[in-house]
Amino acid sequence: MKYGRTNLQNALAAGLKSLLRRRLLILYGILIGLLSLFGSWIIFYGTALGPWGGADSVEYLVSARNMLRGIGIGYYSANGIFYWISLHPPFYSIVLGAVSLLGPDLIDAARWLNIVLFALILGLTGTLFWRYSSSPALAVLAGLLIMAFPEMLNMSTAAMSEPLFIFLCILHAVLLILYFRSGRRRFLLLAGLAAGLAAVARYIGIALIAAGAVSVFLFCGGKWFGRIKQAFLYFGLAGLPLAAWFGWSYFEANHSVAGRTSLGLSGMLGRLQPFRLAMVSTLWGWMPLQDKLAHFPYREQLAFLVLVLLVVLILTILAYRRSARKTGSQEAHGDLYILGIFGLFSLAYIGFLAFTTAFTSLAPDIDDRMLLPLYVSNVIAVLAACSLWGQSWLAGRRGWLKIIPWLVAALFLVQYTPESAAFLSSQHVDPGLRAWENSAIVQAVEGLPKGTPIISTRPNILLQWADRPAYPLIMNFSSAFLSQSGPYGSDPQDPLQVIFRQDGAALVDFNDLSPQFIQKYGKDSAARLDLLIKGLVLYRQKPEATIYFYPK
Repeated sequence: MKYGRTNLQNALAAGLKSLLRRRLLILYGILIGLLSLFGSWIIFYGTALGPWGGADSVEYLVSARNMLRGIGIGYYSANGIFYWISLHPPFYSIVLGAVSLLGPDLIDAARWLNIVLFALILGLTGTLFWRYSSSPALAVLAGLLIMAFPEMLNMSTAAMSEPLFIFLCILHAVLLILYFRSGRRRFLLLAGLAAGLAAVARYIGIALIAAGAVSVFLFCGGKWFGRIKQAFLYFGLAGLPLAAWFGWSYFEANHSVAGRTSLGLSGMLGRLQPFRLAMVSTLWGWMPLQDKLAHFPYREQLAFLVLVLLVVLILTILAYRRSARKTGSQEAHGDLYILGIFGLFSLAYIGFLAFTTAFTSLAPDIDDRMLLPLYVSNVIAVLAACSLWGQSWLAGRRGWLKIIPWLVAALFLVQYTPESAAFLSSQHVDPGLRAWENSAIVQAVEGLPKGTPIISTRPNILLQWADRPAYPLIMNFSSAFLSQSGPYGSDPQDPLQVIFRQDGAALVDFNDLSPQFIQKYGKDSAARLDLLIKGLVLYRQKPEATIYFYPK
């Protein structure tokens, strides 16, 4: 009788525990949905007057516009030659063009695309932990850390390719985990397609393909030869879009790979040194308590970051071995899948950046924007590691220690949230790319005779809004020209000045010729600056800019 009562009590306890877990899962699912909706509203609010953008945005938007016109994915240069987009891959422009077919213009298409992508990024990140982690509550924490990061909001309110790339990276992880858990080949093929599209959204997607191939080999199960076959199948499919684009751009467009040329081994270490310094500086800038940590010297910053990486690696290995012994199975759990996919991606991402810096002519800028996907990947990987550690060691009375990730994350949120809120407030009233849409100078340039060459201090504005490509005015004047008194256009050794003088080009100065000139040549050059404009024919003077011609 006592034995039966004990069994009944155990069954009731197990039933209540199962019911509580189901209720909590429903609650976490609701919170993930609300967080995604709130994130989309944030981007909606921050882009009320339109997304912002820079030179890269103009290249994407103009390429999409020319694609819709049937010209091709690229843009015309000032010399009248059409250049296929190559320095940046084409997929973001293709997506912008596809969204604009639904009705909005290209800038509104960028805005609404970002609103949807931000919600999907938060939703998919939450799904990773909600469905596949032993700590589904971390779904909410992962979403908060991603949503609060200032650079994430910065890029998600711009006409840039980062949100699309990050979405594809997280979608790729979800599809891989579905394949690892079910063994269904279609998920592997879809994951390869997502990685391939990520690589033609941003070239650094090559790192995602490499990390994905290694993940397939490690986690797909079966004998080693079968795992190799699956990894090669994935790699071949994922590499197809990028191989097709590289082949097209090399043989049919500009005979270069991604607009870059290779460098030899000579000077490699010298090129890697600034990369290393910038990498450590950027990662350290993400740390909380910046008022106290910002003054630490470089060596201490590097030592701390390396120590954190080693601690995470060692604890993860120990936790996995303990978990495997407890369950009696060597099959990786969902936490290990998440940690493995994103941990490998983070390592491959850094490796690809280092390789590009060391061996190509255009080294990437190591800053918050470039490392944004690394931040997202690190957040997901570290939280998955915390979940794996908790599953292995923090059961029973020690379960309360699972609050530690929340306490640490709170420090990051306290650091990030004020900066992000201030940015959104300023972005809400900033017209961004539309600031020049109906400006008087754009209308004046549109009124110039067709075929008139243009030289400008801000050619991107004219290409975007006046649909007129322009030569960029570069302050590389010769010392002989600077020592003379002739105006701009009088130096026969400067090809751009020859075009201005002989071909009747228009010089469009956005009231920044003077600041750029003084910044380049110093305050003592002010007298020469006056002579640079003196004698030119004033064609139009608008509040935003002035148009000059060389006297006939």
